[in-house]
Amino acid sequence: MRRLEQQPFDQRPTAGSPSSEDLELVAVVLRKDRKATAEFVARYADALYGYVRSRLAPQYEHVEDLVQEVFLTSWQSLSQYRGAGPLKAWVMGIARHKVEDYYRERLRIPQSIEDVDLEPDRSTPGPEIHRLLEQDQLRKTT
Repeated sequence: MRRLEQQPFDQRPTAGSPSSEDLELVAVVLRKDRKATAEFVARYADALYGYVRSRLAPQYEHVEDLVQEVFLTSWQSLSQYRGAGPLKAWVMGIARHKVEDYYRERLRIPQSIEDVDLEPDRSTPGPEIHRLLEQDQLRKTT
């Protein structure tokens, strides 16, 4: 087992502090390194996608566009990252603001009556119908 080196208390990393990896990644991405940019995307894509998807449910058709907007804004603003906290928290903060902007914009745009689906789509039965059929089948067998 590797022994941890003793560091002065004020120089020890804390849970909310950025790692040296974060700062190094930011520096390399700012130099327009393609591999670093790919690493940036790979490191945060899953978390961003999951977060945005959970906030937009059930309107999943906008998830990919919003995640792309988060990445674009992150890259454009990366020079403003000061390292006051983890890079992931900074990127997720941008995602939170983009989701808020998305809903603000939706509130501003009036929805026409033709855009509203007044009758729910009954062409394919949902999981509820399958559960009800199974319950009915169980009642008949008991």
